[in-house]
Amino acid sequence: MSYVRRYLPWIVVGLALVYVGFAMRSTGTPPKTPAYVEAGKLPVHYLGRVKPLDTLARNSLLAISNRQTYRDADGKERPAMVWLLDLMTCIVRGGESTPKLSAKERQFRIDDPETRRLLELEDRPDSMYAYEEFQPHVAAFMQSLRDRFENLGGRQASDEDRKLLELATQIDDYEKYARYETTHRVFRIDNLQLLALLGLDRRDGLRYAYFEFVPHVADLLREAERVEEIPPKNHTEYEAAVSKLAQAFQLHVGLALIQAKTLQVVPPLRAREQWRTLVEAIKTGDGSPALQDWQQMLSTYAADEPTRFNKAVAEYGRLVDEALPTVSEKSRFEVFFNHLEPFNQCMYLYVAMFLLACTSWIVWERPLGRSALWLGIFVLLFQTWALFVRAYLQDWRPPVTNLYSSAVFVGWVCVVLGLILEFFYPYAIASAAASILGFATAFLAHHLAASGDTIEVMQAVLNTNFWLATHVVAVTIGYASTLLAGVLGLAFVVRGVLTSTLTADMMRGLSTMIYGIVCFATLFSFTGTVLGGIWADQSWGRFWGWDPKENGALIIVVWNALILHARWSGMVKQRGMALLSVVGIDVTMWSWIGTNQLGVGLHAYGFNNTLAMIAVATWIGSTAVIALGLTPMKHWRSIQAQQLGKAIATPRLRSA
Repeated sequence: MSYVRRYLPWIVVGLALVYVGFAMRSTGTPPKTPAYVEAGKLPVHYLGRVKPLDTLARNSLLAISNRQTYRDADGKERPAMVWLLDLMTCIVRGGESTPKLSAKERQFRIDDPETRRLLELEDRPDSMYAYEEFQPHVAAFMQSLRDRFENLGGRQASDEDRKLLELATQIDDYEKYARYETTHRVFRIDNLQLLALLGLDRRDGLRYAYFEFVPHVADLLREAERVEEIPPKNHTEYEAAVSKLAQAFQLHVGLALIQAKTLQVVPPLRAREQWRTLVEAIKTGDGSPALQDWQQMLSTYAADEPTRFNKAVAEYGRLVDEALPTVSEKSRFEVFFNHLEPFNQCMYLYVAMFLLACTSWIVWERPLGRSALWLGIFVLLFQTWALFVRAYLQDWRPPVTNLYSSAVFVGWVCVVLGLILEFFYPYAIASAAASILGFATAFLAHHLAASGDTIEVMQAVLNTNFWLATHVVAVTIGYASTLLAGVLGLAFVVRGVLTSTLTADMMRGLSTMIYGIVCFATLFSFTGTVLGGIWADQSWGRFWGWDPKENGALIIVVWNALILHARWSGMVKQRGMALLSVVGIDVTMWSWIGTNQLGVGLHAYGFNNTLAMIAVATWIGSTAVIALGLTPMKHWRSIQAQQLGKAIATPRLRSA
């Protein structure tokens, strides 16, 4: 047993290394199937940067489904690239004459008996019909409706006329949008009111295929137009769901047409050429070999000819390797990075680190505490490597360029500071705090990834590497250290009130840790705020404009200064400083996330309902901890244990 205790840290790190190695394993394409893995490495230009098709597929599916994979009809998990290739070839594969699955769905309500007779439909109690039942007679119905409106003679249309017009519009929209039909259940729809609008029933998994609601796309788009007039922060749950699904629909159609926003798939192979969309390259008619390879890939995939498709992918890959070797190399490396998902792996490892630290408070204090420390060092090195890879993929931009990268960087800073504290104060408390924040920020980043490409230019004001590397990084370090101080304060309260394991020595050490981190947070938050003012003066001609984000940064400085002054003046002692540091979590969440939800100011990144709920949940949780910490210290279990220990030790001293 002593042997296990001695080498336990190395065993833990070895297991973590095996876990990461297992995550790195490559997944090749099964034989006699389309080479979607190799196809995913091909570069395209989308939303301002060159990225592999694999990234486009993952990010697009994540935006639509909140997942980077989907399950087929047999329940087997499939990669995003298969979904993307199926979507990009749905028009070629389906054609105008191919029957659509949606045509079999009874989703058209036809109440008028005369219209039913014209469409040669039988009477039904629910008046619901499928498109395939009346498709041969649609042209006659449309002509009859045109004649009817031409003969109004200036009279106002009746309710019956308007119902017929709505039916004609629904049929027309269906015929327009059905060509983008796919069978993959990838659209996440969890709002009951929206499901009713689309004629769908709630099912397990909350995933639906496009063909299931395509007859009601016109209703969705009309609702989306109405919702657009409402500020996002005032959206109801239903309106937010409508807006999200409408965006997912537009992305679906854009990818089906291979022209989603700025999707450019034909690379520049000669001097002075630019990336072009498929349509632009076809219109140019310059016989680009890249265009020919793209057309060959799409046609062979649509025809379900994997051998010819794989050959076209290989030829196109060689063409890009020769013309754009750097782009090709970076694209392939990004696919590996996507497959590894390092920040998700870090999130799981931080859970193991937290469990080791907490268990050390009960048994095997030193072996498990050291194991948590060394596991934290391993995860930190792994996360540091991942941050460098992101910088490489972003052409060596600073580590914080958007909200996603700020979450990742905040977690990294928290772990760095936490492990430094753990080295000097080996109570496994700083390790636990670092693992909590490492997991929480990785989880937040995972959610933020659903909004689109995470490797993008920062949305705020100026795109200048100097200021991103000074002001933004300094402010983000201020966020991280204030959060760490707050979690240490939380550990002080929770462990002190609910357990008997917080000794007087630990209280002094934990209080010293909080004090040191608050000093560190004050320095960086103040420096970052001043640098932000200088940046604002250069960009907008004013040092301070009382922007919500600026105010939030200032509040962090003021709050950290308040904690220090309260301690220096003797207004608070160990418990008081711990409780004030917990309030610092609320202040940081407001400055980091809350101000963005206002939807105003030059730094606003838009309202996000989930982020707002995360912030509110954090505020509620910290308030509960503060209330717990305000209970008289004589009721704290750790204080009671200390007093009991003194009472037991005193007679021994006298007898001695």
